[in-house]
Amino acid sequence: MEPDYTLYEIENLNFGDHLCCLYSTEKDHEALLTPFLKQGLENHEKVIYIVDSNTSPVVKNYLKSDNIDVESYLKSRQFVILTVKDTYLKDGYFDPDKMIKLLKSETETALKNGYSGLRVTGEMTWVLKELPGSERLIEYESKLNIYFPYSRCLAICQYDIRKFSPDIILKILETHPIIVIGTEFFQNFYYIPPEPYLGKNPKEKILHHWINNIKDRKLAEQALNEQEHQLRERIKELNCLYGISKLLEYPDISIEEIIEGTINLIPPAFQFPEIICSRILYNSMEYKTDSFDNSPYNLSYEVIVNQQIMKIDVFYLRNKPFLKEEKIFLKEIGDRLKLIIEEKIGEIKLKESEKEYRNAFNRSEFFKELLSHDIKNILQVLFLCTSQGLDNLNNEEYLGECFKRIIGQIEKIDKLVENVNKFSKLEEIELKLEPIDLYEVLKKSVNFVQRSSLDKTIKIQIKSTE
Repeated sequence: MEPDYTLYEIENLNFGDHLCCLYSTEKDHEALLTPFLKQGLENHEKVIYIVDSNTSPVVKNYLKSDNIDVESYLKSRQFVILTVKDTYLKDGYFDPDKMIKLLKSETETALKNGYSGLRVTGEMTWVLKELPGSERLIEYESKLNIYFPYSRCLAICQYDIRKFSPDIILKILETHPIIVIGTEFFQNFYYIPPEPYLGKNPKEKILHHWINNIKDRKLAEQALNEQEHQLRERIKELNCLYGISKLLEYPDISIEEIIEGTINLIPPAFQFPEIICSRILYNSMEYKTDSFDNSPYNLSYEVIVNQQIMKIDVFYLRNKPFLKEEKIFLKEIGDRLKLIIEEKIGEIKLKESEKEYRNAFNRSEFFKELLSHDIKNILQVLFLCTSQGLDNLNNEEYLGECFKRIIGQIEKIDKLVENVNKFSKLEEIELKLEPIDLYEVLKKSVNFVQRSSLDKTIKIQIKSTE
C-alpha cells in the first residue's frame, strides 16, 4: 500500500478526519478553532464544542469576533456547547467505548435532523485531573481511528502543550493521523494505526510499523526528488519554447536567423546538454550547432512548413536515453517553429505586397502629374496654333505652318497614348538603359519652343562644361 501524502488545510478537511491540535498560546487556539467552527456552521453541519479549561463565553467570543451570529446558531441547536460532565465524564468516569457510542449517536441524530454530518472539538485538559478512567485516554484516541474513517463525523482533540507532559504528547502523536501545531497542518509521520496499537504484541507491531514508515519516508523522498528533477526538465523546456517565441519580437529577423536561434536554444533544454547537438534541415539548407556530429543516439521530428519538409534532429554524442517527455517536447518545438516560420513568411509577403502597391500608387501619381502636364502643353500649343491660324487665314504659308504644328501635336497625343500603355506594363518588360546625347535633346526642345512661338522673340542659351 502506497503512503498517502495529502497536504491538509482547514478548508479541505473531510468527514472521517481525526486531528489533534498542539497549541501554546490563546492566539493560536482562537486562530485555529474559529475557522474550524465557522466552516462547519456554513457547511450545514451539526457542530459540538466541549469546553473545559475555557468557558462558553470565550468560545462564543471567538465566533462573534468573526461576525458570526452565534446566538442564532445556538438557538437552532446547530451549534451546541457542552461540558466534560455532559460527555467524557457523563457517568462520573471516563469510558472510551461509551464516549465513541455518544459520538455515533450524535452523528446519527445530526443526519436525521437534516445536517450533512457532525463536527466535534473537545478540550482535553480534563485528563490532567486524574479522574476515574482518564488513564484510558490513549486507548480512546486509538479507537477513534477505527470509528472515524467510516463515519460522517470529524474531530479535533485539543492539547495545550504547556500543561501536558512530553510522555502524554508523544502518545498523542502516535494516535492522530493529522497534527496541527499552532495553526499549521502536518501529516503525522509518527502516527500508528489502531490495529498494532490495540492488538497483541503491540511493541513488536509498532516496531514493524516504524520500520515501514522509514521505508515509506525513503520512497517519499525518492518520489519528491524525481518530481523535482522532472520539474527542472520541464522548466528547461519551457525556457526553450519561450526563447523560440521571443525570436519573433525582433522585427527585422530573417527566417534563417530564426532557425539558427532555435538550433542554439535546443541543447540546453535536454537532459544532458553538454553531450547533445542538433540540426534542422529546411528549404535545401542545413542548420546545425557548432559541435554537431552524427551519432546513432538520435531523435527526429518532421513537419510540413510552407509546403516543404522541415526535419529537426537531436543527437546524443554518447549512449543516453531520450525521455518520453523529450519526444513530445521535440514535436512541440517543431510545431511551434512551423507556426513562427509561416507567420514570418506571411509577414514578408505582406510587406512585399505593401511595397508593390505603394510603388504602383507612386507610379500612378507620377503618371497623373506627367499626363496632366503633357496634355496641358499639347492643348496650349493647339490653342495657340488655332488662334494664330484664324488670325492669318489669308496667309497660306503661315496657315500651312500652323496645320503642321497641329498635326505634330496630334502625333504627340498618339505617342503619349503609346507611352501610357508602355508605362502600365512597366513591370512586365525588361528595361534596357542606353546612353543619350543630352545636348541634342535640349537642342530639339529649344527648336520646338521657338517654332511654337513665331510671333514672339525668345532667346535661349545653353551652357555646357564640355
